[in-house]
Amino acid sequence: MASRKRAQTSDSPKSTHICIVGGGSSGWMMAAYLSRHFNVDGKKVKLTLVESAEVPKTGVGEATIHTMRGYLEEAGISEQKFIDACQGTFKHGIEFVGWTASGKPFFHPFEVPPQVFQDPMALFFLSAGRNEGAVSRYDNWAGIQSRLARRGVAPRRVEDREYTGVVPYGYHLDANAFAHFLKGISIKRGVQHVVSHVDDVEVSDGKITQLHMKDGKKIKADLWVDCTGFAARLISALGAEFQSSSARLLVDSAVTCQVHGEEIKTRPFTTAT
Repeated sequence: MASRKRAQTSDSPKSTHICIVGGGSSGWMMAAYLSRHFNVDGKKVKLTLVESAEVPKTGVGEATIHTMRGYLEEAGISEQKFIDACQGTFKHGIEFVGWTASGKPFFHPFEVPPQVFQDPMALFFLSAGRNEGAVSRYDNWAGIQSRLARRGVAPRRVEDREYTGVVPYGYHLDANAFAHFLKGISIKRGVQHVVSHVDDVEVSDGKITQLHMKDGKKIKADLWVDCTGFAARLISALGAEFQSSSARLLVDSAVTCQVHGEEIKTRPFTTAT
C-alpha cells in the first residue's frame, strides 16, 4: 500500500495534464489506473483519453496471465463486478496441445514450483522422478494447479477475499466488454473522453508539444501515453527506434477473428493448439 500513498501526494504540479492516445483495453486500463491513483481523493491531475472512431476494434476473446489480478486491485476495481461485466472465467494456466515431439500436451501453470534445499524442483524431477519413470509430467510432480485445472476446480473459494486464492490465477474475458467496463469507470472518475482522429503530432526539441486533430482542435499535455498499438502514433513521431524480437519469435503476424466454438464445458485454462 506504500506505493498508493506516494501516488496520492501533492508533489505533482496542479496544472499537470496527462493525455492517453488510443482506446481499447490498453488505453482504458491506463486511464482507470491513473484516475485511481491521482484523483482518488479529488481531482489533482487532468486526464484525457483521445480515441479515434476511424480505427477499427480488433479485440476478440482474451486470456490474461495471473498478474492481471494485481492491476485490477490497484486500479480499485471490484473483482465480482469485473467478472460479471466482462463475462469472465478463471484461468489456471495454458495447456499446449501438439507442441512437443512426443505429441503429449504440456501444461503451464501459474503457481511457482517450490524449492527443495534452495534448489529448483526441476532438478529433482530430471534426476529422480522422470528418470525412474515415476511421473511423466513436470506440472503433476511440482504442484497442484494442473490437477485443479483438469478437474474443473476454481482457483479460489467462495469465502476467499477478492483477488486471493489457493493458487495464482488469471482470467478469460471479452476484450471489448473489458474496455467498455473500464471506460465507464474512468469517465466516472473524471477522465475526459475525446473522440477524434489524430492528424499530426507536433514535436519540438525532441518533445511532443501538441496534437493536431482531424476536427481542427489542438490538444496540449504535460505527459503523453501512447496506446495506439502497432500504429505507434506518438512513438514514431519521436523517431524512436523499433526493437525487433524476430530472432526469438517464430511468427511475426496474427489473424484475429471470432468463430462459433464447440458446445463444450467451460474449462478453467487456455488451450493453445
